[in-house]
Amino acid sequence: MPNIERTIAYYDKSSDKFIDEYIIEVDTNVLRDLWVAYDDDPLYYKIYPVGLNQKRKIEELLGVELHFEKFDYFLECHSV
Repeated sequence: MPNIERTIAYYDKSSDKFIDEYIIEVDTNVLRDLWVAYDDDPLYYKIYPVGLNQKRKIEELLGVELHFEKFDYFLECHSV
């Protein structure tokens, strides 16, 4: 498996400008509980939007409150 880092990135809702990201260290089993993987992406390497279904668990994992009225949030994966 390649060396990867998963983040929850957030973008300004009005401008789509990247604001910041939180590193999130979770097992793919946790991701499976939160998102249905794309058919060609069983290891969650692609970008997945964070919605209301994921909000509470992501807030718990990060220890921060997500502000959907201001920002769009995404699970992203980067090679390191």
